[in-house]
Amino acid sequence: HKLPFKLTPPVYETREKFVIDFWQWDKENYLTCIDLYSKFATAEKVSSLNWLETKRALLRVFNTMGPPKTLKIDQDQGMNNVNIKQWCEQLNIGLEITTGKTGIGDIERLHKTLNEKLRIINTSGDRELIYMSVEQAIFVYNHNIDHASTGETPYNIFFNKINPSIDTQFIKERRIDNANRRRIENPINTGYVNAENSRKRLNKIDNPFRNAEVLEHEE
Repeated sequence: HKLPFKLTPPVYETREKFVIDFWQWDKENYLTCIDLYSKFATAEKVSSLNWLETKRALLRVFNTMGPPKTLKIDQDQGMNNVNIKQWCEQLNIGLEITTGKTGIGDIERLHKTLNEKLRIINTSGDRELIYMSVEQAIFVYNHNIDHASTGETPYNIFFNKINPSIDTQFIKERRIDNANRRRIENPINTGYVNAENSRKRLNKIDNPFRNAEVLEHEE
């Protein structure tokens, strides 16, 4: 049986939960961070993907955005390790570890947006923009574009305390309900068995399966 889709817990204020991940552009590694409520984001360059560079980048993030109540991370060893866990405990930051990339979908979508904007910048021929392309892409994302899930710019929500003009949670609930209603249980046809000897090499266009037939033996 298929398990139903579940709704992720909602967030109600800025700095309630940050999501972080590693991201690469032009052979440079960055630690990216997004505030789940406002969608405000930042990217800090790291020289390697170890815990020390992670902590150093997070300090720069917290100096700009402040520390969150909860920090959501994936299974990457540069984030999910004893040193980062103990440091977060000292700062009274809860640590939430996701088991797959689907658990950090917001930051994955951020990466796709940045990649798109960076491709546009790099084909513009503007040397000044290209020189500071990552910083420019982050600036445009935070300041110039109303986010599709909030209806406001991330900067306005995070720093100017503007409330989102879109009820994101209601939209998520409706999408999840619709998706669960469309999930159809397809029966598995177990009446197919391998009709050829495993040692026999088949032609690529031959069907190696046939319908199983139940033969009645004459007594």
